[in-house]
Amino acid sequence: MEMTSLKSFRVKLVFSRTLYSQSAASVSMGSLAAYLRSLGLLADLCLFDKNSLHNVETILGNNTQGNIVIAKPNFKDFQSMIPLLERMRRAGSVQRIFFCGPFAKLNAKDIMSRLTWLDGIFMDQLE
Repeated sequence: MEMTSLKSFRVKLVFSRTLYSQSAASVSMGSLAAYLRSLGLLADLCLFDKNSLHNVETILGNNTQGNIVIAKPNFKDFQSMIPLLERMRRAGSVQRIFFCGPFAKLNAKDIMSRLTWLDGIFMDQLE
């Protein structure tokens, strides 16, 4: 079996900010990006805006091959984030999609039973 180089994948870390009191940064997603980069992976932080028509371009950029998405949906944006990610997966723009964060962990059983296209949920830590 041929091993694929980690350099051929680009990890997209998708998160949103739905409260005006929050900064546009996500400490947990930033830490995850730093860790993945330390392993030699290309990792991009992608701010999801539930009212934007440009989310696909924000997430994919110029790269449409070898994309892995780690998304952090929350209770305010999951209704717009999840269908968009599903369309991207079904179109072949994204090869793997994983969820993380408190919303995903608390709803893991229901999410995994309904979203057959989702590859998994990181359960280790809430943040």
